[in-house]
Amino acid sequence: MSEPRFWLLPVHGGSPIELTKPLTLVGRQDDCDLALEHKTISKHHCVLMKSDGAILVRDLGSTNGCRVNGQKVKSGALLPNDMLSIAVFDFRLYLGESAPGASTPATDRTEMIDLSQLAALDGGTDSQRQASRLEKPPKEERRGGGYSVRE
Repeated sequence: MSEPRFWLLPVHGGSPIELTKPLTLVGRQDDCDLALEHKTISKHHCVLMKSDGAILVRDLGSTNGCRVNGQKVKSGALLPNDMLSIAVFDFRLYLGESAPGASTPATDRTEMIDLSQLAALDGGTDSQRQASRLEKPPKEERRGGGYSVRE
């Protein structure tokens, strides 16, 4: 039987992060396995450790702390579907063979359509598309900053 695969799913958007190492150092420094680039993240913020179907989190004396399901913790256990907040970054823990939403090989679903349907699929005429662009509200600003994963 293979070892379970853990993923951190960014709540406010972004790519899933697989926790591939037994210990994952999280922080702002270049030597961290998971680098969270934001001023609220300490240089070495916390460490995540895989343990029998759970992830153990230990705060490393960070300024802005860690929360598990909204509760501030110095150390604690994360189970699948629990929420981990590292300063301003919010993640949900997922356990599975692949990240949710990962593409899987699909069967061919090609359909024949009538040319009169093409304009509707394409979004209408040029003037209709221009009008719809003007009506769109501005994009929402997301909490947090960027992150990178080191292999």
